[in-house]
Amino acid sequence: MQLPDNTWVKCWDEAMPIPVINQARLFNESKIAEEQMVDLVRPVLFVAAVVQVVQKGKCVRNLLNKEVLADSVYRANRSGSRDDFMEALKHLKAAELFLSQYSSLHQKLRVYENIGNLIEPPSEDDLFSFITSLIEDASSKRESIERNVISRGVPIFGASDGPLGNAVRIMMERDDVTGGKLPAPARRQYIMRWTVPRPSACSRLVPQRLFASIEQDEFRLCGAFAEDSVYI
Repeated sequence: MQLPDNTWVKCWDEAMPIPVINQARLFNESKIAEEQMVDLVRPVLFVAAVVQVVQKGKCVRNLLNKEVLADSVYRANRSGSRDDFMEALKHLKAAELFLSQYSSLHQKLRVYENIGNLIEPPSEDDLFSFITSLIEDASSKRESIERNVISRGVPIFGASDGPLGNAVRIMMERDDVTGGKLPAPARRQYIMRWTVPRPSACSRLVPQRLFASIEQDEFRLCGAFAEDSVYI
């Protein structure tokens, strides 16, 4: 660089003096610092999120797959891959959604003993099974819409006279309901399912279904009947 007439000396002599504030930056130091900070903080945030979800998930017993959450976050922190972090984030979102649904339903269906109701409140085990069945049924309905499959719903044994039915009734009470009674139904619907040999007594048992909708001014009957096409 000290030799006379070399390229460096010529460029230096011919270059126009420009203040540093007006020169184009070689790189954006703020952006680089933010990226490095994100890379350092991201593993800590994911681990803290897993710990928080596991602590809150004690109410759902063994329904929360803690091993999958921990393994996905561990794999993402080890590899640093964006795809692994997105996979771990998907598991965290699913767990948080399940916990929020369970907590909301448990709070709404919980019956306190001081409300003056003659029907005893449901036990924690019955409430736990009922809420988890509701969540599973709702998720299966979303999946079955694409396959055009009808969900059977969640049965409430004892109807409104049972502990679970009473809890649902209290949850659905409105301000205009007096005496703890719901208004008269506007429509009654019945679904009957059975299996019989059809079209003859020697045929195989095939499923049948009949739907009835009864209103004050009209009624509808919809049937779906199957026949054995092999052993007629």
